[in-house]
Amino acid sequence: MVLQLYIILQRVSFFCAIFGICSFIVKTLEIVKKNFSCFKKVNVFFIPYLLTEKAYDYISNHVNALYKENIYFDIIPVRYIEKANLTHEEEMIIKKYYHRNEISDSNYLIGEHTAPYLGFDHTQLCLVLYHNTPNNSIPIIWYGKDALFPRKNRHKVFLRD
Repeated sequence: MVLQLYIILQRVSFFCAIFGICSFIVKTLEIVKKNFSCFKKVNVFFIPYLLTEKAYDYISNHVNALYKENIYFDIIPVRYIEKANLTHEEEMIIKKYYHRNEISDSNYLIGEHTAPYLGFDHTQLCLVLYHNTPNNSIPIIWYGKDALFPRKNRHKVFLRD
């Protein structure tokens, strides 16, 4: 017998960081493993509304490394956002309008930050949500006194595993 489990996050703001999402999924899979061991196979489908390429890679690598036996884990995003892959010219324009050293808070420094003008962890998003602008969007969208969509910083400090 096979158990089908679907994880659908309706309140994305509750899971504000990829680390929180991974933690939630790992806890859920631990419960599944403990309480549903009678099933020959368990299929777990994580269905987020919005997922970046970087988040997809991180979550799938992290979770699949932990659970290989009896649990099949798959991510099926409603909307998948690929990395922007900016041209050199586009990157130089963004860099020109970036205000140096102003975004170096502890959260921002957790990710790759050699080119902070590309957004948190160099994700290069051009994304604005109705309730806030993600810090992995390019900063010229959300940071500074002339920001089009000023960001509300509500995140706790997370440390990478």
